[in-house]
Amino acid sequence: MKHTKLLSFNFLFVLLISFILAETASAAYQVGNVYVQHREYEDGRSFNKAYFEILDQNGFSIPNVDVVNEAKLYDPNSNQVNIPEWTAEPDIDIFTGYYDMDNGRWIYNDSFMSNSYFAIFMGDLITGTYRLEIRADDGQTYEKTITINGLVDLPQISSSSFQLHPDTYGNVFWTWEVPDKLCRFSQNYDTLLKPYIAIYSNEQMVGWFQVKIPTHMGRIFIPAGKVQEVMNSGDKFVFGIDLRTPDMNNRYFSNGLTVDDLTSYYPANGRQRVVSFVTRFYRLCLDRNPDQAGLDSYADYLIDGSMTGAQVAYNFVFSPEFLDQGTTNAQYLQVLYEAFFNRDPDSAGYSAWLQKLNNNEMSRIEILNGFTGAQEFLNLCKDYGITAQ
Repeated sequence: MKHTKLLSFNFLFVLLISFILAETASAAYQVGNVYVQHREYEDGRSFNKAYFEILDQNGFSIPNVDVVNEAKLYDPNSNQVNIPEWTAEPDIDIFTGYYDMDNGRWIYNDSFMSNSYFAIFMGDLITGTYRLEIRADDGQTYEKTITINGLVDLPQISSSSFQLHPDTYGNVFWTWEVPDKLCRFSQNYDTLLKPYIAIYSNEQMVGWFQVKIPTHMGRIFIPAGKVQEVMNSGDKFVFGIDLRTPDMNNRYFSNGLTVDDLTSYYPANGRQRVVSFVTRFYRLCLDRNPDQAGLDSYADYLIDGSMTGAQVAYNFVFSPEFLDQGTTNAQYLQVLYEAFFNRDPDSAGYSAWLQKLNNNEMSRIEILNGFTGAQEFLNLCKDYGITAQ
């Protein structure tokens, strides 16, 4: 009887161990992020990209190891997609962040390591469900499905409008122009925007910085600590815009802006242009050269978007220093023409404004609003690289 019980115990123990080993073997890896998408680039390139991540059983990237033996992609008609080659991307550090719209804060996360696999292929993507089949070195086959909802022509955000504005504290503001087409496009389609910085060291990509923001924001703020963390990771940095549909089926990429120092102004004279804008108001409105503290403050406000050109102009025209000059209506208009339009008054326009002021048909602030809303002022602000309204 004891012998029989011992055999039964041994049998159960072996069975349990076998079950545990079988479960361990079947859970050696897991598939992380997966997508199939169509890509369009500002330089005219277009192609499809398939992408997937293989993670360990705890959900972490597997460093410096290529564990995939074979990967196949099948279209919604169960036909294998012609993919010339799958490439294992090297390990890179990922830096992520987002803008918290509820609280008006920039949130940045700790960096993490990632590796992945991708393939480039041509042809039309079919609406429906694609199936990815991955055979790994553990002898297991892993599958994932990806839904293609359809392709859309995303608007372009051009790198030609990129500007970098570091401030005196080591923070960096990156701005760009949001095209009108994107505003109209969003009436019918949802979009996501991820400005990014590809980080290189010795010509090899070693990191990726990206921030998720509202599509129409047109700027990001990178705090000094994160600026240094990114700069310590590489020696060359490529700025770009990634605009996508939320289903990941469509993505648009701007051309890249390459710099070797995040804390340098781009264009190189960017801050100088803003400083010149502020200086002209000191001289034309207050009839003096700027004090350094005031000049730096206004320049920083314009660069980080805290103030617009119109708001700065208002501060000058209705400052105690300007009001104490006791300008006549005629003198007031002369200042506005010179400061806001960068020219002498035309007789017809000047006479019309002056008559409205003298007859109390319009107040000085209403006249000022007319000047700041005029196309000439908008053009002036654009020439100095600042936001007018």
